[in-house]
Amino acid sequence: MNLVQALPEAIYLVDQGGRILFCNPALERLSGYAAETLRHRPDLILYLPEVAAALEKWRRRVRRGEEIPPLAEVQLVRKDGRQLPVTVVMAAIPVDGHIVVLHRVIACKPAELPVHNPPHVAPDAMLVVDATGHIVGANAQAEVLFGYCRRELFGRPVEELLHGCLSSMHEGHLVEDAPALYQHPMGMERKLCGHRKDGMEFPADISLVSLQTQGGALMVAVIRDATARQQTEAQLRAALQEKEVLLKQVFHRVKNDLQVVSNLLDLQADMVMDPQVRARLEESQRRIRTIALIHESLYQTGDVEHIDAADYFRFLSTQLFEVYGAPSHRLTLRFAIEDLWLDVSQAVPCGLILHELLSNAFKHAFPDGRTGEIGIRLWQEPPGTCVLTIQDDGIGIPAELDLHQINSLGLQLVSLLADQLGGTIALERSGGTIFRLSFPLVKTG
Repeated sequence: MNLVQALPEAIYLVDQGGRILFCNPALERLSGYAAETLRHRPDLILYLPEVAAALEKWRRRVRRGEEIPPLAEVQLVRKDGRQLPVTVVMAAIPVDGHIVVLHRVIACKPAELPVHNPPHVAPDAMLVVDATGHIVGANAQAEVLFGYCRRELFGRPVEELLHGCLSSMHEGHLVEDAPALYQHPMGMERKLCGHRKDGMEFPADISLVSLQTQGGALMVAVIRDATARQQTEAQLRAALQEKEVLLKQVFHRVKNDLQVVSNLLDLQADMVMDPQVRARLEESQRRIRTIALIHESLYQTGDVEHIDAADYFRFLSTQLFEVYGAPSHRLTLRFAIEDLWLDVSQAVPCGLILHELLSNAFKHAFPDGRTGEIGIRLWQEPPGTCVLTIQDDGIGIPAELDLHQINSLGLQLVSLLADQLGGTIALERSGGTIFRLSFPLVKTG
């Protein structure tokens, strides 16, 4: 729909009753009516009354799937009462089980186009260039933008005002092979440098449109001074860079603060004699380190919004493997992780869930020196839904234990974090233990 909005041709859709469902800005400019005025009204408002029967007749044929030629020399009636000769081309489009008819309203014939006198009320400068690259028409805004009066512009090579403009035209074969404007309007955006009469240069955005006239191929160049836009873009880039630097500093500070908390828990654990209390303090310490790892990753990579899931999960799993002293000859970690980027708001709960489930596997799945494997998989199924599984081939969780009834802080935390992600956590007992977490991905823009 954005493409239709930008087309230089007038386009509108009508329903089976002939009422206008949609029109683009080109039709507003051609007819003088605002889109709000035209919408839901019969399109006969645009034509002479005697055209009504012919239009409806041709629309019925189009809806039946017949191919019809363009309706030529139809008189379009503008809001100000002025009549314009136009050609109407129709096409049937199925929408929600109904057939709507697209109308392409093509302005007057090339010979009648006032190409050498572009609109003087247009907000942008407009130059008309012939096949040799010389200016043959200009509007008032072109005089203001370039500092030349109109008679100084006529006959001047366009390259004097816009370096590279002529090559841009020829690159697209917009002059040599230019089709008639009323058949296939063409346009393209180029960034060029403009040159004023006083020698000053300015960045320019230019749109080129080709057209055929009885006098030969012409090119209309619509030029806008891009200085203000580029200055705004530079300010936005600077503000974004400042924001990213500030966020990196915040992540670094948070990571340091979490490290302080971890150290305090470490000191507290050293002073506790009860092994169970000490173990719980050490487990809390590891959870804090898991969160700190995310902030450290954000600080180091420079991406202040997203985490590379593959790198993060591999690094976290390897660290836990070492923390629990799992011998590599007895236990093996297997990874099958797709290239996914997680939003920060999802990376923290995901990391904690992985921490809890891996810790459980290391501590309980392989007692008495058993050997085995722990597999970590991450993928999308379907696209937009992330699935994380932690699987081991250990002794498994007893069948009588309900995941949601287990009196374990770690597994209770897993359920809470899954809810925070807007997802679900399921337990499967098949040749060991499989935890399956599914949650919708936050779109990373």
